[in-house]
Amino acid sequence: MSVLDEKRLCIIPARGGSKRIPRKNIRPFFGKPVIAYAIETALHSQLFSKVFVSTDDPEIAMIAETFGADVDFLRSSKSSSDTATTLEVLKEVIQEFESKGGGFDEVLCLYPVTPLVTIDHLVLGHRLLQQSFKSVVFPVMEFGHPIWRALEMVGAKGKRIWPEHTSSRTQDLKKTYHDTGQWYWFRTMDLKDKESFNELDASPYIMPEILVQDVDNESDWKMLEMKYQLLTNP
Repeated sequence: MSVLDEKRLCIIPARGGSKRIPRKNIRPFFGKPVIAYAIETALHSQLFSKVFVSTDDPEIAMIAETFGADVDFLRSSKSSSDTATTLEVLKEVIQEFESKGGGFDEVLCLYPVTPLVTIDHLVLGHRLLQQSFKSVVFPVMEFGHPIWRALEMVGAKGKRIWPEHTSSRTQDLKKTYHDTGQWYWFRTMDLKDKESFNELDASPYIMPEILVQDVDNESDWKMLEMKYQLLTNP
């Protein structure tokens, strides 16, 4: 069965109104807009019958099409707001294609600032979706330090959230993980009546730290550059 027969869609959500790093989704990254890496990874994986960029921004749309993605339509004002969730954006795209007779069985949501994502991990994530019979597969990374030793600030004082672990050795505490915010594999039929990804039966996919970098500020961006250089120029 070919990719076209399997009706598999990649959605790259790329709103124009990034607040913390203005124009983050198309910021230059080693010679090309950072969104280009996500587009090219999706295209070169040969997993998808369509790679679509969901955006409200004509400049982002033009850049996306330059690098080979499709932008059949722009986002609605509702899904372009600061309060719109990723799930709302994905549903809008899926429903738009279904209304035109072009539905998809499986979807990958791939975020635009993900130059560390590799084809191999997308393939393995998709394989896990098919083999595990879960509703969604997403990458996670181990917390660098056990959360059980965490503090919260109460006034000017630090208070243990889990005081029972005050004297516990870090090596004795169980490992915990967090969502990397890079991609989500899911089946469209499992998403239709859901309001949150938390409602889906999930299968986490563990990623190494070197391939993960959240980007919320300039320091994060510098770390992303450093990791990319380490991976591409070992």
